[in-house]
Amino acid sequence: MNDLAWTDLVDLPSGGQLRTDGPADASSVVLLVGGGTGIDRPGKWSTSMTWLAPRVRKRVGGDVRVGQVRYLSSSWNRLDAGIADVRAAIEHELSRDVPPTRIVLVALSMGGATCLGALHGLDAPQVVGLVAMAPWFPPQLPVDGLRGRRLLVVHGSLDNALPLVPGTSRQQSQRAVQRAQAAGADAEWRDVRGGLHGLAVRWQGLVWRMPRAGAFVRPIVDEVAELVDAPTVSRRSRSAQ
Repeated sequence: MNDLAWTDLVDLPSGGQLRTDGPADASSVVLLVGGGTGIDRPGKWSTSMTWLAPRVRKRVGGDVRVGQVRYLSSSWNRLDAGIADVRAAIEHELSRDVPPTRIVLVALSMGGATCLGALHGLDAPQVVGLVAMAPWFPPQLPVDGLRGRRLLVVHGSLDNALPLVPGTSRQQSQRAVQRAQAAGADAEWRDVRGGLHGLAVRWQGLVWRMPRAGAFVRPIVDEVAELVDAPTVSRRSRSAQ
C-alpha cells in the first residue's frame, strides 16, 4: 500500500513540521505522532506512522484529514520540544478557517509521552482521544489531560522482552492506563500476542513490515474510525463477534 499524497506541509512555530492529506475543511482530523531515540538529532518522518497512514485513510475514508508530525528533535531527552511540536500541530488544525470538531491522536512509543504532555492543560474538547501503540508513558507525566477523553493502549507481548531489541515497558503503560482511568478517562488496554515494537522499519531503502503489524493495525484503525465517527461497527457489536 503506497504512502499518502501529503498535499500540505507546514513549518510549525515550535520548529517541527506537520504534513497533511485530506480536505482543509474536514470535520475530523487524525494526527499521527511517531517515536524517538536517545540521540539529539533532527526529527524524521516516522517509518511506522508513514506505513500506518494509508491504512488509516482506507479505514476512515476520504473525508477525514490525516496528518503526521515531525519532531524538531527526535530525542526523548528533549521531551519538552516534542510536546511543543504536538501541541503546535493541534493548534494549527484548530486555527483553520473551518476548524475540525474532532481530533484523534495516534501515537507510537515516545509519541505517547509527547501526546500526553500536549494534552496537559490543553483547553480543546475537540481532541476526543489518544490511540497509543507501545507507548512510553513516564510516571512523572500527569494524565489529567485524558480526563473525559478516550485512551486505547495496544502493546505487544514481546515488546521490550528480547535482548538487544528496543522497546517500552508494558507494565509502565498498564499503570498509566490505570492512572488515566482514575483521572476520569475512558481508558483500555489491549495485548497483541507476539507483537514487537513498531509497525515497520526502513532498511536498504525499502520499508519492511514487522511481524504482527497487522494485529496492531486492526484495533488501531477500528478505534480511530469510531472516534472520528466514520462508518464502523460499534464496540458493542465488535465484542459480540
